[in-house]
Amino acid sequence: MSKPQGGREGDSITTKSPDVEMQRLITDDISRHDASLESKSRTQAAPNSESSTKQVVFAVSFYITTAIVMVLVNKAVLNTVALPLTFLWVQLLVAVLLLSASSYFGVLQCPTFTSSTCRSLAPLIVINVIGLTLNTFCLQHVDASFFQVARSLVLPFTVLMSWIFLGQKSSAWVLTSCAAVFTGFIVGTLMEDEEIVVSKIGIVFGIASSLTTAGHSIVIKHSYAVVRGNTLDLVYYNNVMSVVVLTPVVLMSGEMEMMLDLLVKKNKVGAVDSGDQLRALVFGGLGVFGFLINIAGFFQIKVTSPVTHMISSAFRGVLQTLLAVAFFHDILTSSRIMSIAIILFGSCLYAWVSSQENAAASGPLKPLESSTSANGEPMLFGLLRSVRRAIWIPVKEVTKWTR
Repeated sequence: MSKPQGGREGDSITTKSPDVEMQRLITDDISRHDASLESKSRTQAAPNSESSTKQVVFAVSFYITTAIVMVLVNKAVLNTVALPLTFLWVQLLVAVLLLSASSYFGVLQCPTFTSSTCRSLAPLIVINVIGLTLNTFCLQHVDASFFQVARSLVLPFTVLMSWIFLGQKSSAWVLTSCAAVFTGFIVGTLMEDEEIVVSKIGIVFGIASSLTTAGHSIVIKHSYAVVRGNTLDLVYYNNVMSVVVLTPVVLMSGEMEMMLDLLVKKNKVGAVDSGDQLRALVFGGLGVFGFLINIAGFFQIKVTSPVTHMISSAFRGVLQTLLAVAFFHDILTSSRIMSIAIILFGSCLYAWVSSQENAAASGPLKPLESSTSANGEPMLFGLLRSVRRAIWIPVKEVTKWTR
């Protein structure tokens, strides 16, 4: 629905979170301040991450398509049947079953569970379940076109928590990107047209979800050490343990009783026909979107740089907004367009600044008042060139294929 991602193998985990691109960048940024991981991070970082052009095109296209389809399908299901926790639980369960089947047939290699690993990953799992739950509730209460605005505070919260809990100071450029994102959030939530009703509870869920995602980005660095940096192991542990933790929550929420009424007594939950609700729940819950988003995020992290990943996510956000207008008839106001544009600018600025800081062996960027980068090039030119390269290479390759 609404992370992040420099260089180590496993710099992100994608369980259904829309913030995979932000987590990838933030996790790598945090790792730069960890002396024990610094050597490994630099060894595996991004000079070789931009693989062949065709791989980049496929990875970007696959990720964008999967992420958009998943958000839109989830929104359609939540509009039809009011069982958000049950729907989330079914999606996680199906993802676990498909990951296990892939391992059984030799496509992937899932890990063997150990109690010590489960105990070490417990904080991550708890934060992940809370975050996914809040994320689902947020999507249920806000328009799909407003979803990324409601959950846009991931970056500012993460930078703030990194400073509070890790003592990590951020450069002026990073703070500028955070300020841009926060400005976009304010424009989208407080300056909306009077005739447009924005769910306040949806905004609260979005802010809370952003906060838990930020906590997830802080905790995840330790979690990678537990699984020795293996992303697939962490994905599998995360999905399986999330199903286990979420099960009692679903049982206590009362949704299971409503689900049984829907299945056995054909009583509808809300105003939609019970048959339509069942079809929506089966199509959305038993679909492969939760599984595919794991694979898509994992593959894109492997073959693209952080800047390319963030730019593709920005493009995905714009396309997702337009499709939400087309499918759900969302109203796209001038303030919402301005909000999304400012948030995307701040996110892309952070992606570029983070990649520059990670690549600089001597430390952070020059102070904000300096208009040039370490190589003497105006920073604005460097940012624009990164945006052009991230977008133009896939477009050029696709044009070549269609001739």
